[in-house]
Amino acid sequence: MRFFDKRGSHVGIMISFSLFIIFLLSTFLMINPALKENGDKSSVLNSLEQKILENVSSNMTITLIKIEESYGLSEKNPPKGKGVQWKNCLTFNETEAWNLGENIVVRNNASVRLSSNLNSYTLRVNWTKRDKFLKIYSSSEYFESMILSLNDCMLPQEGKDFFIKSIKTQEYIFESGIVRLKQKYDSSYEDVKKYFGVSNEEEFGFSFINSQGITSIDVGKEPSKTSIYSKEIPIIYVNNQSNFASGVLKLKVW
Repeated sequence: MRFFDKRGSHVGIMISFSLFIIFLLSTFLMINPALKENGDKSSVLNSLEQKILENVSSNMTITLIKIEESYGLSEKNPPKGKGVQWKNCLTFNETEAWNLGENIVVRNNASVRLSSNLNSYTLRVNWTKRDKFLKIYSSSEYFESMILSLNDCMLPQEGKDFFIKSIKTQEYIFESGIVRLKQKYDSSYEDVKKYFGVSNEEEFGFSFINSQGITSIDVGKEPSKTSIYSKEIPIIYVNNQSNFASGVLKLKVW
């Protein structure tokens, strides 16, 4: 009887162990798809981050111009030249600093924006004698206009009256690029989705929180009864006044 009882106990342990293994296996099979899905969403989010940042970024050239101290120092001592008189604007002819068709923002040494006008390669800038340094931002991206209406301007000579101290071209994230992506998303979502490599079984959206903490863009209506995977990306971007600002891009996939 003891032998029988002992054997029965051993069989029970084996059965219990087998049931435990089956339970673990079943649990793993139930959890695994979720783990796989989560991993896949992470890779989609990472891929989206790279492609979206590429598509909202453009080159911007920052040119620093120094105007000679003696240039236009007083109305009694105007720029040399027959018939030349003091005027409230300067004309810079074609240089390597900006390209045809670019948008321009000009700031003085106090970072105050000055009215300007770029016609072909000729740049005209509102100017006072106090402005001895000008910083010129040029890009194909959108800047809010601050047009100079004057055309009759003084014409300083490069290498004599002014000097280009530096020219730096770099890629930046632009507010206008994010707006453009939003417009493309609204008008051609399926094309954007395909271009970004999002599968047919998945959907995506994004939002943009600007430097004031305001969500100025939010696209992609996710269903209420589904799992949403998201990623927040802190960014430094160039706004429509050429200022650098901090914000957040939030990506979401479901």
